[in-house]
Amino acid sequence: MLEKLSQKSPKPCIFKVPNYLRQVKEMAYAPQVIGIGPYHRGNEDRLKAMEELKIRFLQKLIEETKETDISRYVLKMRELEERARKCYAEPCMPGKGRPKGDLKFKEIEIRHLLDFIHRCCCHPSSFEMKSYAKNKNLDWKFIRCATELQEAGITFKKVDGKSMFDIKFENGTLQIPELKIGDHTEPLLRNLIAFEQLFLSDMHLFHSDNSLKHVTDYMVFMNHLIDSPKDVEILCQHGIIKHTLGDDEAVATMINSLGAFVIYSDSFYSSNFYYAMVFNQINDYCSRRWNKRMANLKHNYFNSPWALISFLAALLLLILTVLQSVFSVLSYAG
Repeated sequence: MLEKLSQKSPKPCIFKVPNYLRQVKEMAYAPQVIGIGPYHRGNEDRLKAMEELKIRFLQKLIEETKETDISRYVLKMRELEERARKCYAEPCMPGKGRPKGDLKFKEIEIRHLLDFIHRCCCHPSSFEMKSYAKNKNLDWKFIRCATELQEAGITFKKVDGKSMFDIKFENGTLQIPELKIGDHTEPLLRNLIAFEQLFLSDMHLFHSDNSLKHVTDYMVFMNHLIDSPKDVEILCQHGIIKHTLGDDEAVATMINSLGAFVIYSDSFYSSNFYYAMVFNQINDYCSRRWNKRMANLKHNYFNSPWALISFLAALLLLILTVLQSVFSVLSYAG
């Protein structure tokens, strides 16, 4: 795996996030602790403390290897400098980010840190990819939110799954792996989506299917499943979502904002959508006559305690009226 990750990139693979994405939430794309590479080095006051810590880490490495001369490390980094600079979509200023005698240099062996996370830590399993390959090239339509799906008789179940993308629909049950949402969830998802937007379309990362953007597709799925805090509440009740954002409205707002200004290109409205089969199965279940009637009944009459009480009162009045009519007919016949 690492050998594949360290192969020379045929074209630039490190981009600046375009303004149309960055303007939605600027801080989601800015490093908060450590700057890696020339784009942020020396430009952010909050990152300066970590620059000193980088030197300490290198000094610790030198001590552990019992070496006294760092020139071997500096020369090795300079051998990689030209290759590293070619990875950037925008040219780096001469000397910026260059390894020097002050030890402030960076190592690039993996093509991109997001590339590593995307392929090794945040990717469907091989089993899921085989299943997707069998069911791709499908037409599909959007699904309703969790509240309306529940009204249609669909139940939700938290499953372990082979990855966070392992979502299935079986026998009226939507099975979703747990999603933990914290302060770092939004920046991670936004950067992975931006990575897919800018890089994956032109790279053969998925062998014969290089147009699949599974993080973007996951965002599309969650964005349609969650329309309001009520939808988040339902998913939390079933253990599918666990969050530390304070309230369910904050989660709904975060999920719904992830798709702002995202160019869905190949995956959206196309046959390559990762959850096309799941969407079709859900829509087929909801379109059945009995399920549609039950959903309409729940939505119009059972959506609040007072609506339920009114419905039961009307039903009781109807029953009493029928009984009165029956007794009247029996009395007349007698």
